Amino acid sequence: MGGLSLILEGLNSSDVRLQENSAFVLGSAVSRYTRDWVHVCVLFAMACLLRHFPYAQRHFLSNGGLQILSELFRADVGGILQTRIVTMLYDMISLDHVQNPSHEERLRQYSEVSLQDELMEKGWCSLVPQLLQSTEHDYREKALRALLAMASVCLDQYRSDGSLLGSLHSLRLQYSELIQSEMILGEETSYFTEMMELIDTLQVKVK
Repeated sequence: MGGLSLILEGLNSSDVRLQENSAFVLGSAVSRYTRDWVHVCVLFAMACLLRHFPYAQRHFLSNGGLQILSELFRADVGGILQTRIVTMLYDMISLDHVQNPSHEERLRQYSEVSLQDELMEKGWCSLVPQLLQSTEHDYREKALRALLAMASVCLDQYRSDGSLLGSLHSLRLQYSELIQSEMILGEETSYFTEMMELIDTLQVKVK
């Protein structure tokens, strides 16, 4: 009936109250479905609220948001919630959208959000690497991008994480073989090449 489109517009509104109420409506609307689906929808709503919004991020952190996310991450078996959570964290960490002097005020606001330190304190330096065990390329990509974004505070833990180092080595071999196979078949290799570049960049950092 078009109701979902209206809710999504509300989630992306510049009006914080409209965003909050839209998220509430969305959560209520799907409450009759499975618990995992509710979690997916609520994570989507939260991601929309927190993206590029340092004030909301600070409020989220001060109310134990990362602890709740870590509990969801550990409880997820299929990896769907883990991927959504890692993507949300990456969006919160990344400042790629703040590129010119006109965004100085936004940068000042971000400087007041202690997200990186919170991620380390809540154990995310060891949680995110677990997603590399997935067989889904997209899940691995999300994990690699988040790991790179978190490197400034997690580097020491990365270097002592034998499972992470082993995963990077194994994945590099796998994507090297995939690239060679695609080249032989005359297929496009840009995605696998990009994955290799992410792995190489992370490996250079942990050396």
